[in-house]
Amino acid sequence: MNAAIESGIENIIVVLGANEQEHYQVIKDAGVQVVVNTAWKKGMGNSLKVGLFYLLQQTPKAEAVITMVCDQPLITSDQLKKLIAEYESSRSAIVASFYQGVAGVPVLFDRTLFSELLSMSDEAGAKKILQEHPHLVKTVPFPGGEIDIDTEDDLRKFLMH
Repeated sequence: MNAAIESGIENIIVVLGANEQEHYQVIKDAGVQVVVNTAWKKGMGNSLKVGLFYLLQQTPKAEAVITMVCDQPLITSDQLKKLIAEYESSRSAIVASFYQGVAGVPVLFDRTLFSELLSMSDEAGAKKILQEHPHLVKTVPFPGGEIDIDTEDDLRKFLMH
């Protein structure tokens, strides 16, 4: 979230699900918009759709959206700015981060893909859209993008390195 704030991106929306009260207490003063997804158990795609739907309610003419996950500790505002710069120069419909040989999150989607994002299955994440449209994808290297923190043990290991 801090990377998004520091990047100057407008309309930062955080979708909360599991443990939403606890997480809300941490971010309530961050100046971001918060949406609670009560159906978060349905999957990552469901949360992505909740966030995009909220964005379009607030900003119907949004040109693009960047989807992020909360467990990539090495994300920086610079990475997000690189995605935006690539989008502005290439006008590619998808600009994804690239690590460990694959395109992934954070990923920017042009508005031409909003309806497809809103109709994807609840279990699928944005990766499915990337796989279905490889010809539309431009990538920006993200060193360390493969590192994610899912458990306390992951966090301990990350902090030890």
